[in-house]
Amino acid sequence: MAAATLMVVAPGASMADGSAPELGFTRIYSDANGVSHFKVEKLDFKALGGTNGEASLNRPDQLTMHVLEGAQGATFLRLRRGASEDWHKAPRVQYLIGIRGESEVTVSDGKKMRVKPGDVLLMADTTGKGHITKSSGSTPRYTLFVPID
Repeated sequence: MAAATLMVVAPGASMADGSAPELGFTRIYSDANGVSHFKVEKLDFKALGGTNGEASLNRPDQLTMHVLEGAQGATFLRLRRGASEDWHKAPRVQYLIGIRGESEVTVSDGKKMRVKPGDVLLMADTTGKGHITKSSGSTPRYTLFVPID
């Protein structure tokens, strides 16, 4: 399975036409040769369709959601300032959500990505060479991991 990074758009951001940009993510995945890559994708938001949460809304057509299927056992991780994790694979398919601090992720095709607070990644490079993670900035890096079955 492939890994993905969900890039959360900053609050208040808008497109040229005044609409809010779609919430998406960057997937980190390994190809058939074990080389890891980044790929930008979008979340699939769907109507709630008659759930109890919808009943309290005046306009239920304005509320949609994207369910993280199979998510359980979430954990927080702190990576101290300046720390680096050499090449490693994701231990399991999991979402990574940036809480505080920044890091740089390098995939084995050579591309790098800066991960900031609010960014979300779906880490699924459980095979191949994996990726490198380096804490950057002046503070420790705090992340929330949400495993996916």
